[in-house]
Amino acid sequence: MTSPEGNGEPKLEIVGSGTAFAVNMDGDLVTNEHVVDGCGSNWIASRGRVYPAVVVAKDVTNDLAVISVPDLPLTKVAKFRTDGPRLGEDVMAAGFPYAEMLGINLKTR
Repeated sequence: MTSPEGNGEPKLEIVGSGTAFAVNMDGDLVTNEHVVDGCGSNWIASRGRVYPAVVVAKDVTNDLAVISVPDLPLTKVAKFRTDGPRLGEDVMAAGFPYAEMLGINLKTR
C-alpha cells in the first residue's frame, strides 16, 4: 500500500481498531483475536507514526492474538506476576473500545 503521491508512505483505510500491549522489547504485542480477524493488513499507531504489524499467533477460543512490530520503539513492556490469579481476586480490563463513538480516552472496567 503506498500513497497516490508515490512517496512510499502507507495510505491506510481504517476499518477497525483495537488495543494491544507489548510483552517484550522485541516488539511482540498481545491483542484480541477478534481485532485482527479478517484484516488484510495490520498497523500499529504510536507516537504519531504508523508501523506495519504481522500476526504471528491466534487463539480463537481465548480471543487472543500475538502481533509482531519489530520497528516499534518501546520503552516499557507489560509485566506479569508468576504466581497466577487467586480465587475472588479483582481483575481489570483496559482499552479503547469504539474510540470513534466513545472517545479516545482509556476505558477501564
